Amino acid sequence: MRRFLLLFPIVFAATCLNAKIVMSKVAPEWNAPRAVFLPSDSTLKPDFDGAVHDEDGLPVFSLSRKAGANTDYAVSLENAVFADCSNEETLLLANSGLADSIRISISTSSFRSEKFLDIAFVPIICEDGIFKKLVSADLAIREMPAMRNSADDGDPAGRYKSSSLLSSGKWVKISVTSSGVHKLTYEDIAAMGFDNPADVAIYGYGGGILEEDFGKLGTLARPEDDLPQVPVYVSDGGDGVFSPGDYVLFYAQGPVKEIFDEEDGRFYSVSNYYSDKGYYFLTCNGNRKEMASMPAENGSSIITTEYGLMHHRIASEETNLLKSGRRWYGYRFSTSDNSRSFELPFTGINIGRPLYVDAELIGYSRQMGTSFSLRLNNGTVQTLYPERITNTNYEVGKLASGNFILSSVKKDNPVINITYNGATSSDYGYVMGIDVNALCALDMKGGSLPVCYPYDRDRYDFVRYDISGAGEGTLVWDITNPLEAGLMPATPDGGKLTFTASHSAFRMFLAVDPSADFPKPSVYGDVANQNLHSMGQCGLVIVSPEEYRPAAETIAAMHREKDGMTVHIVTPQQVYNEFSSGTPDATAFRWFMKMFYDRAGSNEASMPQGILFIGNASYDNRGIENARLPQLSYQSEESLDEDYSYPSDDYFGFLDDDEGGNITTERMDIGVGRLPVSSLSEAQGIADKIVAYAGNSAYGNWRNMLTFVGDDGDSNIHSAGADRVAERMRDINKAFNANKIYFDSFPRELTTSGASFPQAKDRILRDLEAGTLVFTYFGHGSMNNLSHELIITRNDVQNLKTGNPAFWITAACDIGRYDTPGKTSIGMDMINTPAGAGIAALTTTRVVYSGENETLCMRVFDHLIPDGRSAPASMGMAVAAGKGDTRSGANKMKYVFFGDPVLKLHYPAYKVVTDEINGTDPASAQMQALGVSSISGHIEDLHGNLLEDFSGQVDICVYDKEESVSTLDNQGTGAFVYNDFTSTIFNGSVSVDDGRFSTVFMVPKDINYSEGTGRIVYYAGNDAGNADAHGYNEDFGIYGTAESEESTSGPEIKMYMNHQSFTDGQSVNPSPVFYAHLWDSNGINTSGSGIGHNLSLWLNGDEALNMNGYFTADLNDYTSGTVKYKFNDLEDGRYELRFKAWNMQNQSSEKSLSFVVDKQARPSIISLSASPNPASDHVELVLEYDRPDNRATVDFYVYDAVGTPFFHETADLNTEGVYRCRWDLESSMGRAGSGLYIAKALITSEEGIRQSESVKILVIKQ
Repeated sequence: MRRFLLLFPIVFAATCLNAKIVMSKVAPEWNAPRAVFLPSDSTLKPDFDGAVHDEDGLPVFSLSRKAGANTDYAVSLENAVFADCSNEETLLLANSGLADSIRISISTSSFRSEKFLDIAFVPIICEDGIFKKLVSADLAIREMPAMRNSADDGDPAGRYKSSSLLSSGKWVKISVTSSGVHKLTYEDIAAMGFDNPADVAIYGYGGGILEEDFGKLGTLARPEDDLPQVPVYVSDGGDGVFSPGDYVLFYAQGPVKEIFDEEDGRFYSVSNYYSDKGYYFLTCNGNRKEMASMPAENGSSIITTEYGLMHHRIASEETNLLKSGRRWYGYRFSTSDNSRSFELPFTGINIGRPLYVDAELIGYSRQMGTSFSLRLNNGTVQTLYPERITNTNYEVGKLASGNFILSSVKKDNPVINITYNGATSSDYGYVMGIDVNALCALDMKGGSLPVCYPYDRDRYDFVRYDISGAGEGTLVWDITNPLEAGLMPATPDGGKLTFTASHSAFRMFLAVDPSADFPKPSVYGDVANQNLHSMGQCGLVIVSPEEYRPAAETIAAMHREKDGMTVHIVTPQQVYNEFSSGTPDATAFRWFMKMFYDRAGSNEASMPQGILFIGNASYDNRGIENARLPQLSYQSEESLDEDYSYPSDDYFGFLDDDEGGNITTERMDIGVGRLPVSSLSEAQGIADKIVAYAGNSAYGNWRNMLTFVGDDGDSNIHSAGADRVAERMRDINKAFNANKIYFDSFPRELTTSGASFPQAKDRILRDLEAGTLVFTYFGHGSMNNLSHELIITRNDVQNLKTGNPAFWITAACDIGRYDTPGKTSIGMDMINTPAGAGIAALTTTRVVYSGENETLCMRVFDHLIPDGRSAPASMGMAVAAGKGDTRSGANKMKYVFFGDPVLKLHYPAYKVVTDEINGTDPASAQMQALGVSSISGHIEDLHGNLLEDFSGQVDICVYDKEESVSTLDNQGTGAFVYNDFTSTIFNGSVSVDDGRFSTVFMVPKDINYSEGTGRIVYYAGNDAGNADAHGYNEDFGIYGTAESEESTSGPEIKMYMNHQSFTDGQSVNPSPVFYAHLWDSNGINTSGSGIGHNLSLWLNGDEALNMNGYFTADLNDYTSGTVKYKFNDLEDGRYELRFKAWNMQNQSSEKSLSFVVDKQARPSIISLSASPNPASDHVELVLEYDRPDNRATVDFYVYDAVGTPFFHETADLNTEGVYRCRWDLESSMGRAGSGLYIAKALITSEEGIRQSESVKILVIKQ
């Protein structure tokens, strides 16, 4: 959903090529240039509504539409109308490289099996040196039958076995560290606990990293579902019986995969950055698969060769310079240690064929001219030049790569020398990898020899290999596909071993001396039976290490009970065992989820909704520099520049057949969440918080409030971005309130430690404590705080206690970095803090940029905020869909979702509708200053039906007209101007009976007297605590003055600290709560429109605190209400308070009180009461406590006259320091008989202080 539209679609048949054309009008709404942060700089850029700025800062117009299967598309702009760019825009576009026509980019993507056509273009051209911007055009989308249908892979559900081999029998897991022939003896197998080693069978495909691109399905994506069997060569001594002294050989794939590039004609290596081992499974089930003898291959078109292509890689994975990305480096160079030599294990090099060197080296220098010199055997120097570092904040090196062809290498074991030519002492270099290929003599000098001649396939149908040095009994294995390895017919001929093979396609062979001493696999251990393949369809999969399973069970049980959802809990290792041959690999989780996804077919209800990982992850999956963590992280290819490097949990959510190859433009199909914990206590704390949130019946305006916070500075870019997202939210559903907090609206204070916004900080923390549905922050950040001014720190988040935790969205750098071992970020604290803070967080793991941040947030809000017509999405699915709609490359990948991906926010489910205002239709109604206005309305469902069974209360907030607000311009760079509803006409609560309500109130004298419309926002909750509603109205007018009797006195005030029994001068705790009960027949003025007419509170004569936002009217009574305000962390000493209140006619009253702060003051019980007493049906126990805002746990006990425990219940719901418990005179021993009972309340504060009080209860029979 975007703010520019495709208008009036017209479909008609094309006149040729059987094409159908869809015509749509596009008309970008151009704005003044706005500031955009880019990797290169921060500057103004041309802009229009909904623009996504690319890496060069150019505004991109993008849209998506549903696409058909087996359809090709051609897109063009017709009837384009352009306007000259302004002088400012022209200057900003200099050196932009724009052409004289618009270049349109099209691609297709998939979301939950539905295809989309994605279109993007920069709507600016440069014609004869003049920049012009698109004003309007017809977008023509031509739909044509595809030249070829997409590959039919049959029934997707049929790709998967119904049961895993691991479901029964004894299994042992083994590992290898390198590719090649491995040996297991009879004794080795018996030592693993098998009684019948003769029946040995090996399963799996080892440690090569799985193909990430599912578009290659059926080729390289995965060898076979579950565990394929590995052919073995059996040496049984010739007696046909496998017995002691005998052994099996098999070819194993290690963690480094050797890939042959058909186009270049040479090998290169790919490391598995998840694992340093490859794994297989051993069992003795009587189904041993032995290598089969291959049929003879011969023909007339044949080439004979004594040479084979040999490959060697120079690499040492020792360090990850950026601590990000999947690439690792070794062999460090400096200006003082600048030369290294590497001997190549090549002998008998064919001088008629060149030696190929593919080098990737890393250099770091801020100067021009640094280089690497490569020389083979003191021959010609080849030079590579890394670019200089231009971004010292985020770059740790530049790649210098090159391909060299070296000829006439006559010497065996040639040496490559590398010299680093740095410019300064701080410069350095590393080897990422050097692949060397050479055609060498087939001379067998060890236990095995690779045999491959990939050349001349276009000239010959067959190739004959002549191998020297092969001893008697040497075999030739065909390992082109190791899972189908077979024995090639080979014969001795003139001292050589020869065999012939088809030459039409690439083939790989291995000459093997079975009697040689081959390495043995390591024994990992027994594998418990498991069967993920047999699992039924589910809504959620929780991936949890076994030690965190109790937390996983807590979350799963909640979803099973509350949502009726099927939830599976698995360990990472179980997933690896069935979906990546036991080898850690992130793609295994995609295959696991894809199994459920494919089995669902087109049945949306049967598709999985999310996957949740419990446990932290590291950029260092293999534990090279740090200890390994139980969960994996997917890391980007980019590993040198933080602008484009990231971890991404999104990777686990790409499940369609064509996804995984370009995840920055693809669409996730499920929600993906992570709980970044490092202990069971952390995991359980979050799990309990999630369950508490899901069952939270604390209805209130927090469910209708979305908070938007904007940092200052940088040409107001952050506040502007936050405000645009806030307005986008209002466009979707105006029933929600936007709580706008922009730093530059508050005084900026300068101290020795830097600038700060103490009032903004206080406002944010109070709002978070009270509760807000979503908290969105735009600005600067780090792992430790939000904003340079430290507005929110890790300590603030860790100490933020609220029963209504928010969904945090932080558009700032590094807030949620979670993959650096030993370090914890503020974003992790948001979810990990068990007492509140956040219920979830969409936060950043690396440096991000404002323009793309705004676009992502817009798209996420498109799906996160329900429009009032359809069911709301879970947080995880909203994030997945929003990211899919965002075409912003690497930036969106740096956002991670911490939380339960299938959990939904507490959106009001029903609608509040205004029936009448002042007895008339709202559109014709008018409220006047000093007039008594009335509002009546009702609660209805989404289909417009009155909810007659809805009884409870509705909170009503009436706002004066929307106003233009200017910030304070603290830094002198220009104020930010935005619109907001700043003046409150009435804020109160009224009862709802049988779905209907009505109220009256006086409009204050202080209003904006210009004509215009106001705004009403409703939030309603029922008495049963299981349904709520919200709504709004913006149709009525507010202007003019009504006749009224003049008031001569101000409101009555009764105020105290903490509790009503407070006496002036009494000692209180350092964070006491101030209460002021107010009454006035004309109502209490909280509008904020009149200068000096706010509810005001002075502490020791300091600057007045505005109390308007802390006033709550009493139920069904606009004439009275209460101000509640909590002070935080006051120092010991005596304090004076002065409070002033105004009524609607601007008459005031004020009062004062004093109190003493004593940090040693202990909390105390004010009273414990029981009513009715005597009791015949039930008793309500009520405990009053003098710490109204502190959390405590109260245990209520009832004992009979001889001290026998009769009843116990725990209460932790604190309502202004009051805890309640109802006893129905029942217990496990039956109903209480007549007599005297003792009720006892034991309260335990959050500091662990325990106190008790007792009361006698007389029970009588009716």
